[in-house]
Amino acid sequence: MDLGRCRPGVRASDRTRARSKAGHSLRRRLREQHGLEDRPRGSEEELTGPRTLEQIEETPEAAPVSRQALLAAGILLALLTLTTRFWSLGDRPFHHDESIHAHQSYTLMKDGNWRYDPAYHGPFLYYANALVYRVLGASNATARLLPAIFGLFLIAAAIPLARWIGPGAAAAYAALVLISPHLTYFSRFIREDVYSLVFTLGTILAFQTFLETDRARWLTLAAVSFALAGVTKENAYMTGVLFVAYGAWALVERVALAKGRKGALVQAVRSTASWVRARILPLATAALVFLAIWALMYTAFGKYPKDWLAIPKAIKYWMGQHSIARIPGPWYYYVPQLLYYETAIVFAACFSFRRTRHGSPFQRFVLFWAVGSLLLYAWAREKVPWLTVHALLPITILAAVGVASLWRDRREKRPRMALAVFFVLALVNASGMLLACFRYGAHDLEREPKHAEILAYVQTTRDLTRALEQVEIARGKVAPGEPVVTVAGEASWPLTWYFRDTPTKWVTRIDDATTPILVSDWDPQGGLEKQLAAQYTAKRVPIRAWWFAEKYKPDPNGPARPTLTDLLRWWLFHEIWSPIGSQDSTFFVRKDLASSGPLTPLNVPLQNTSARDYAGGSAAVVPAARAFGEPGSGNGQFNEPRGLASDSRGNLYVADTKNGRIQMFDPNGQFVRAMGSPGSVDGQLKEPCGVAVDADGTVIVADTWNHRVARFKADGSWLGVLVDDVRGFFGPRAVLLSHGFLYVADTGNKRVVRFDKDGKRVSDWGTPGSGPGQFVEPVGLAADATGNVYVADTGNHRIQVFDFEGKFLREFPVFGWKDFYTEPYIAIGPTGSIFATDSTEGRVNEYDTAGTLHHSWRPDGVFKRPTGVTVDPLGRVAVSDRETHRLYYWNLADVLR
Repeated sequence: MDLGRCRPGVRASDRTRARSKAGHSLRRRLREQHGLEDRPRGSEEELTGPRTLEQIEETPEAAPVSRQALLAAGILLALLTLTTRFWSLGDRPFHHDESIHAHQSYTLMKDGNWRYDPAYHGPFLYYANALVYRVLGASNATARLLPAIFGLFLIAAAIPLARWIGPGAAAAYAALVLISPHLTYFSRFIREDVYSLVFTLGTILAFQTFLETDRARWLTLAAVSFALAGVTKENAYMTGVLFVAYGAWALVERVALAKGRKGALVQAVRSTASWVRARILPLATAALVFLAIWALMYTAFGKYPKDWLAIPKAIKYWMGQHSIARIPGPWYYYVPQLLYYETAIVFAACFSFRRTRHGSPFQRFVLFWAVGSLLLYAWAREKVPWLTVHALLPITILAAVGVASLWRDRREKRPRMALAVFFVLALVNASGMLLACFRYGAHDLEREPKHAEILAYVQTTRDLTRALEQVEIARGKVAPGEPVVTVAGEASWPLTWYFRDTPTKWVTRIDDATTPILVSDWDPQGGLEKQLAAQYTAKRVPIRAWWFAEKYKPDPNGPARPTLTDLLRWWLFHEIWSPIGSQDSTFFVRKDLASSGPLTPLNVPLQNTSARDYAGGSAAVVPAARAFGEPGSGNGQFNEPRGLASDSRGNLYVADTKNGRIQMFDPNGQFVRAMGSPGSVDGQLKEPCGVAVDADGTVIVADTWNHRVARFKADGSWLGVLVDDVRGFFGPRAVLLSHGFLYVADTGNKRVVRFDKDGKRVSDWGTPGSGPGQFVEPVGLAADATGNVYVADTGNHRIQVFDFEGKFLREFPVFGWKDFYTEPYIAIGPTGSIFATDSTEGRVNEYDTAGTLHHSWRPDGVFKRPTGVTVDPLGRVAVSDRETHRLYYWNLADVLR
């Protein structure tokens, strides 16, 4: 008897009376096969839950799909897969990270040099891409060829997956991967993540096959695949944690469900040990194969034998990155990514949840994998779009199971409605995939200024690649081997990749113009542009562009929150509602480049106008009058101290950032008290960076990663918080009290916010950019005797001066501040001079009010990352070093002599 072919009109009661003993047996087998529950009629059942047998019997079977239709669908899927993975593969401008990976692979191919650096992940990408270059040559397309091929493998995984999720779900999986914006985009992107996905999935499928067949070759294949995942990217460590966690969960579940629980744990452990002993040879073989691959690749095939393990180096580096939240975001960062781009997949996955929870062990593992990945990557503090794919892959498998379930039940009303919604969402997401992969939005500021992708994060612009067309013209007008272009500044990546075969002068600053084309950081003062006006045409070119749509990072000039219409139009058409930010360079092109014939030699001496490089000489060594502090969390110990403040008595207040507190010291450096503890509730601080103290002893704190301003009473007790309930803070780095106002450097939102003495928000000023009153990473704040506010505008390498209401007065360039993460703080001395730290060069500078550098010094001994600075009423300047975890005092008379 085939229950799937029962006539629709037969009532359940009639069939029940006629059912034979054989029918009962078949009923049990059907339940076991599908994980079904035999429930009483009339019970409410969620669509996503397992159906009762009566519901199975009453559901008319959907018409089977013809062989011709299946063949046509397969051919269409193959054509679409090839098109979406390979069409115009080299067309999109190379992302900053892509250029690093592509160029290091190119260097490996040419010179054979590579050594493991955890910042750039494992060796597989570099050796694999070097092989591609060796065979096919190096180009934009060949650099991305292997990721595209692995994108094919990811879709082809539907074939082995069918064994555990069924052919219908496998077909749905292939289609979902095909239209997924994330999985498609990063299959056309030279990063390690698509390799990692394929190797992880290969490990799971091979090991599952081994468990079912007990054939050693599948265990060896699983070891090979997991070793390749490990030599690709450190995500394999997190995946390994999930594998172990699931094994422990399965053991606990087995014990919990045992009928005789007494001794069940012992029995489970014994049976597991027995299973291992019986397979000790294949397990040992797999382990040796794993270690061989791991050691060979991490040692660069024996060249660096000490690098064979790699794990300690990787953990040390990435836990360090985790602790500083280099690219921060909230714990739910990946939720909007999934909801915006993968709506159909998330929707369909919801319909598989209960069915999978009661389904086969493999499907339950996939559910564990999906939830575990979401939790792990929510915990990891580096939030970037490409990490979305690691949770997305298991969610896609769950979604495929959900789609197959709905398709099987499509004759029923609710599944049919759910399918209709799914197909609409899938259409929108497929459109989003095409927009993200084949129209580059914010990355073409000249032609597409109103569209953007949060999937792309910070992306190289088409404006840059268009500017490079002049380089090709110039190559034909200079003698072979002569430099064609001179490059200084932030454009070095991705230009290092683009100029890999172009004779190029790479310099820290441009001292003379000898090449047809010069590239430097854009200077709002136009220093080089004025000097080269007679010989060169200057054009400002955005090299990298970004747009942050997240609600936790609002636009300072736009509405407090995007409207529902804004969100809908972005979801449908990727139209943005706030300005696009960019990092710009200036391209200088010889005016006679368009003339016929070769160019005549040219040498134009230039006066350095860059605010980034010191005129010459190292910092003076001035011994500190006092230095104290050491790493730790005890009283007088520090963990990355940053902002400093002093009160009228000479007491010093220190933002002890990584310890989540403020420490107070008397004028002699003796510990007085600590305020706050790590956390996010009242009385706690999350990596505070800035501190100020009022005349009555009230302590104001830039509670950076709680995105608020905290206040403590003079005795250290909790007073409350200030928030900007109009727009919200994002990573405030500094606070300043001046003439009855509180100023907050709202760094992430590129503005300054002003409050009155009662904590009422009065005004704000600042937008992203490089013009007067615009900021790129504003950090330090200071005020002079008249109430003028000074702002350390890090990314623009300048200090801007405003009146107390935020009206722009003037600006002057500073030396140093080369790194975007310099975190410079500033202070005003008794004569009006400005003290500024420069953590990238390891020195403290003193400027006059016109911006002239008069003194630059450092202490004797180790001095690495000077950050916070304050001038106290006792005639001393105090500086914090966030890397050595120490504080330094100098007498002003000693440093200003």
